[in-house]
Amino acid sequence: MDEWQSQVSEEHELLHARVDAMRAALGEETPEKKFKTLCEIARILGPDLELHLKKEEEVLFPALRWLAGKKAEGLDAIQNQHGQLRESFQRLATLLCQCGCAPAALAWNEIEERTRQFVRILEEHEEKERLLVLEVLEIGLQPDALVRLAKEMQGIVWRFREEGL
Repeated sequence: MDEWQSQVSEEHELLHARVDAMRAALGEETPEKKFKTLCEIARILGPDLELHLKKEEEVLFPALRWLAGKKAEGLDAIQNQHGQLRESFQRLATLLCQCGCAPAALAWNEIEERTRQFVRILEEHEEKERLLVLEVLEIGLQPDALVRLAKEMQGIVWRFREEGL
């Protein structure tokens, strides 16, 4: 059970640290510094986010659907947020990459809005996930089943690395 809780909480803490760094980057003094910081965070956050979403889609959501049966309709809203997260992050990354080497030429208002939108969707998703998915799984599954889920999630990490994503 400790393996399950530590894996889930560490991953969420990492995502929150990246999001906090994005927020802080918006306050940077110069466009160049803001651009550099946001690009660095986006390069790291992109793969981290995709791996997190894959773990949920391939391990957590199937476990919850099995556990909840026909009463898992609330899970659809959380799964739909995955598409919103991917789209929102992709739009932000695209905006950051459009400038070439001229950060001052970027549409900063749009970048700031896209960053806030991505952060909002991620935070909403994390809260729904915490309430619906994680707590229900912890209540509904035996400790050995949670350990099995943690191992399955770790297997996705290895596969993700092998695929070079």
